[in-house]
Amino acid sequence: MEKKRFMQDLEEISIENKDEKLLALARKGNFSKAIEEISNRNEAKEIIWKILNDKPFGKEILKELDPHYGTKGLKSVLEQTGRIIGEDDFNQGAHALRIMSNYVGHIDVHRVSKQLKNISNEMNDLTLLEDVFKKYKNLEGKELIFYSLNNLKNDLLEKPFLEIIDGWKSDYVHSVIRELQTKRGLSPTLYAIKQTAKKIQKKEAMEDIALLSESFDYKDRYEKIKGLANIIMFKGNKDNFEKILKAGKNSSKKSIQELGQLASWVENEEIYNELMDFASEKDISFEIDRLEKIAYWNNEKIFEDSFNVLKNYYGKPESKRIMKKIAAINNFSQNDFISKYTSKMAIDYSNNSKRDKYLAEIQRYAVKGEENYVKDKLIEYNKPFRKENLENKLKKFVGNLK
Repeated sequence: MEKKRFMQDLEEISIENKDEKLLALARKGNFSKAIEEISNRNEAKEIIWKILNDKPFGKEILKELDPHYGTKGLKSVLEQTGRIIGEDDFNQGAHALRIMSNYVGHIDVHRVSKQLKNISNEMNDLTLLEDVFKKYKNLEGKELIFYSLNNLKNDLLEKPFLEIIDGWKSDYVHSVIRELQTKRGLSPTLYAIKQTAKKIQKKEAMEDIALLSESFDYKDRYEKIKGLANIIMFKGNKDNFEKILKAGKNSSKKSIQELGQLASWVENEEIYNELMDFASEKDISFEIDRLEKIAYWNNEKIFEDSFNVLKNYYGKPESKRIMKKIAAINNFSQNDFISKYTSKMAIDYSNNSKRDKYLAEIQRYAVKGEENYVKDKLIEYNKPFRKENLENKLKKFVGNLK
C-alpha cells in the first residue's frame, strides 16, 4: 500500500477522477501528505476502496477500516497501516487493523497504530498480540506496555518473546495495573514490569514485580517501585533477580531510592549485590546515602574503599558516624591515596580509642584542602600497623624455614 504501489494506484485514480491536487501529491511520492489529504475528504472511503478492493485481503482490510471513517484517528490508522503493509504484506495489515478495531474513535489510536507499525517491523505475525491490546484498551500508560514489545530482534517463536507476551497477558499483571489506575505509582510500576520483561524475560518475574508493587503501602509505592525499576534496568539479571525482590520486600524506602541511584554508578556487580544483601537485613539507609554521595563525586576505586569500611562496621552502633566521616573526607579530597589509607586506618583502628580522634583530624584538614598534611598524617597513623604486618610476615617466613 505504501510508496510505489500506493502512489501508482492513487495516480491512476486521480487521473480517472480528474483530481489535480491528489495527482500532484501522487507524482511527488509524498505518502504522508497524500494520506492526510485523503483523510480530510468526504470521499475518503471511496478512494481507499478503489485502491484496496482488488488487493489480497482487500475486502477484509476495507471491512476493518470502515468504523474509522469520520473519526480523528483515520489519518493515523491509514498511514500506519500502509507502512505495515509496505509493498505487499496485506495480511499483516489486516491483522493490525483487527487490533486497532479495539481503539476506534479512541484517543490512543494514534499511539497504538505507531506502536503496531514498529512491532510489525520485527515480527511477521501480529495475531499473538491481539489479546494484549484488547486487555489494555482502557488503561492509561499502555504505551509502555506496547513499547516493551518493540525492539523484538528475536524470531517470533523464540521463548523470551513468548514469555513477555504471556507476562503482559497474565491476569496477575493486568489486575495490578488495573487496580493502580489514576493512583500514584502506576507509571513506575509499568516501567518496572517493562524493565523486568526486558532484562529477566520471564512471565513469573513480571508477575512477581507487579505483585510486589501492589504490596507496598500507597505512601511508599511510587518511590520504592521507581527505585526497583532503576535497579532492574541497570543491574537486573536472571541470577540476581531474587536478591532484587528480597531488597524490595525488606529494605526501607530510603534504602531502595539510594540503591536505585547507585545502580547506574557502581560498576562492580558483586559489590552491588552484597550491598543489596546488607540493605535487606538492616536499615542502613543513612550509610547507603553516604555511599551514594561518594559514588557520585568519586571514582570506582574510592567507592570500593568506602564500601570496605561499611562492611567492617556493618551492624555496629558507630556505623553511621564512621561513614559520615569517610564520606566527608573522600568528597573533599577525591584522592586515591587518601581514600585508601583513610579506609585502612578506619578498619585497622576499629577497636582503638584513637580512631575517632584521628578520623576527626583527617576530616578537618581534608575539608581545608591541606592534602599534603593529610597524607603525612595518614602515613604516620598507619605506621604501627605497617610495623606489625612486617613482624608477622617475618615470623611466618622464619616459621616456614624451620
